Amino acid sequence: MDDGHLVDAKPLNDISVKGVFRQELGDIDALADSIQRLGLLSPVVVTKAGQLLCGRRRVQAVTQLGWETVPCWVATNITDDQARTLAMWDDETLRKSWTPIEQAEAYAAWEAVYAAQAQARHQATQFGNTAAPAGADGGGDSPPPAGKTPSASKSRTKAAVKVTGTDSHQRLERIRELQAIARDDTADPFVQQDAIDALVELNEDGHVAARWERVKLHQALTELATTADSPTEPQDVRDAAVQQLDAVEAEESPKARLKAAKRALKTVGETRGSQPKPPPPPRDPHAREKQSARALVVALRRENGWWNRHDPKVFGQHADNEQWRFLVDYIDQATRFMETAEQERL
Repeated sequence: MDDGHLVDAKPLNDISVKGVFRQELGDIDALADSIQRLGLLSPVVVTKAGQLLCGRRRVQAVTQLGWETVPCWVATNITDDQARTLAMWDDETLRKSWTPIEQAEAYAAWEAVYAAQAQARHQATQFGNTAAPAGADGGGDSPPPAGKTPSASKSRTKAAVKVTGTDSHQRLERIRELQAIARDDTADPFVQQDAIDALVELNEDGHVAARWERVKLHQALTELATTADSPTEPQDVRDAAVQQLDAVEAEESPKARLKAAKRALKTVGETRGSQPKPPPPPRDPHAREKQSARALVVALRRENGWWNRHDPKVFGQHADNEQWRFLVDYIDQATRFMETAEQERL
């Protein structure tokens, strides 16, 4: 609604909610509490005649708070009943739900809030300054008993319910774990790319569990294979990794293989822990430079093969001037980089 103007304080008595589709207003108390704490973050929308187009719950909340006026946007291009009906329908039916990744980000933020609140309550009561009866767990919103650490599971559950309306914290935690792998530039580049692909896929259809299992299994198998081939590992550890890899491969279902892979990593870790500590390797004076080279290759592997995934004819025909200049500069700079590196390698 580009045609219109903002009114800072329109009397609520001048706003008509007649004809608005939304009748089930939900939890107005929570919305009213938010408005009282943070203010009205988005104005309601009305026609020039004062008929409400958008913001039925906000109007109810501020009325409940005792407001007499409300900020609103007056849409001057909605002039008849047909246009108003279309506008209200769009507002109440075309709202885009959060993607799974957006839900996971919001969940992480709320989990941190609830965890901090629980920790503050715990610290305030750890010396026994609480009226809770002995043995009480405090409930979801009450202080825990003195000396008892706050439950992380309660914070996760509350955050999941806040964001999705259900206790979906395991699903959201798995999305966050995939995000962590996708952002980890020290991870195996193929595992990292698998996590990136999984996030793209699940954001389209919302199916998390199978993709999380796939990436975690890939991650575990890669770690086992790396250990089995590592010349710096003791022979007993390498042998254990080979044996455990065979045990994992013998499982048929992905879920069973993931469970076996977790057991395998634990077994290999215990074998490694039982080995005498080797003497520290001599300090490599070029360790920083070698790490820089590895980091560059990891970064380039994520984009490797882009020339096969994109049609140069399409790019030549449809790229705008800024996009074209970017690619030309990218190629020029990469060519100069390679020429200098090649001279140093000779």
